[in-house]
Amino acid sequence: MLYRIVLLFSVLFLGCNDLFQNEQSDRIWMFVASAEQQCITPEYSSLEVALKQLTDNNISVLNSRELNYVVCEACTCPTGIQYNALIKAEDQQKAIELGWQRVDEGDDTPE
Repeated sequence: MLYRIVLLFSVLFLGCNDLFQNEQSDRIWMFVASAEQQCITPEYSSLEVALKQLTDNNISVLNSRELNYVVCEACTCPTGIQYNALIKAEDQQKAIELGWQRVDEGDDTPE
């Protein structure tokens, strides 16, 4: 029985390896919104388009995700679509110059 429990926890831990990748100090999560506000044609139509901007500027993307937040629908409201990329910390300044911002890893909201 103990063997099965240890095996189960080992499988769960190894399967979650990607989740802990951002805890390494040489990697950081950055984000960019699909557009500044509702009613504006999105600058980034998809996660792939946003990530292409980074890779085209020699920034390696180690992991990525798309977050969708509940927001109001008025034209002055944010889009609620945010693209996140895990990059090397040494590339942070290049990403900032491209319009990306650092994610506060404590709660996955912008700093």
